[in-house]
Amino acid sequence: MASATMVPHATQYGHRPALAPPSGLSGNPPSRPQPNSTPGRVDYLIGRMQSNGLSQVATDLIAHSWRERTNKQYESAWQQWLRWCCKESFDPYSPSISDVVNFLAHQCSTGKSYSTINSYRSALSSAFPPFDGHNVGKHPLVLRLMKGIFNTNPPKPRYQKTWDVASVLKYICSLPDNKDLTLPLLTRKLVALMALTSAQRTQTLMCLSVTSLHLEENKASFKISDLLKTTSKSNFADQTLTLSSFGQNSKLCVVKTLREYLDRTKSLRTDERLFVSTIKPHKGITSATLARWMKTVLRDSGIDTSVFKAHSFRGASTTWTSCALAHGVSLHEILKTANWSRAETFRKFYHKPISDSTFANAVLNSVN
Repeated sequence: MASATMVPHATQYGHRPALAPPSGLSGNPPSRPQPNSTPGRVDYLIGRMQSNGLSQVATDLIAHSWRERTNKQYESAWQQWLRWCCKESFDPYSPSISDVVNFLAHQCSTGKSYSTINSYRSALSSAFPPFDGHNVGKHPLVLRLMKGIFNTNPPKPRYQKTWDVASVLKYICSLPDNKDLTLPLLTRKLVALMALTSAQRTQTLMCLSVTSLHLEENKASFKISDLLKTTSKSNFADQTLTLSSFGQNSKLCVVKTLREYLDRTKSLRTDERLFVSTIKPHKGITSATLARWMKTVLRDSGIDTSVFKAHSFRGASTTWTSCALAHGVSLHEILKTANWSRAETFRKFYHKPISDSTFANAVLNSVN
């Protein structure tokens, strides 16, 4: 059980002024609540660590051990925890393990999915000290509860099926040549081709920079310096996105489309990011804008966008791995392209391929 002396409590819910943002650290600091508001997870965590003797520099660095998106996700779970404790008249800053288990069980009773509750478990585990010698998320009671939640409501994939890659490729082939496309059409075409031929997440496409682009006659390579979802210490220096030309059909060639896009946007670009807004003043775009472009391509290709969202591009392209293997792409290349770490399924169900082909070519050839 958390000690009552660990965190200074000014009121029932532990209100205290927000701490100053981390100093001397690169990147966006974790979000902090405003003074006189209920402390956020990071604010509470830093206060607890400082009460245990850690310095401001040490606690700020520890706060940055979670990525920005993770902190946002955990903060949402933390707010759910605070509301539940308020409703149940519990002190949210000195819970028992029974309080944590009851909170997670309540989330299940309200219809939350296993993955959401698992995220809540991780958020609380990051905030509270161990119970009975176990981290919150690894406590035997919590583990047994999570197994019960899994058995009664197992996680389901978002999509039971996917769309046909050929539908999007046929739509792209129906468009005029690159030089005759409007900037919005050219932009959406490039985004779609890059998503299909690289099998990358939207986050990766968002961070591509023209300053890190190495453009050759038949290839374009982007060196990625941003921290991505799959970035680890072992692969941080090796993050590269490579796009290859497709000679069989110039309308499906991502490199030619990229060249036209670079020429068209050269005078419009105000920063180093590859993608710019298609309307004035042509500033940098958000992930929501990129996702909207991808959904527009799906809609114009005749695909139901009430079911399939932007992230379905990754699933649709990687579904063609059987096609890719049939065209001779190595298993290593497929795993590397899609950032997969486990190959057991592929080794079990597919034959050893021949050489001299690429993942992108296999996907693009599906139009035939």
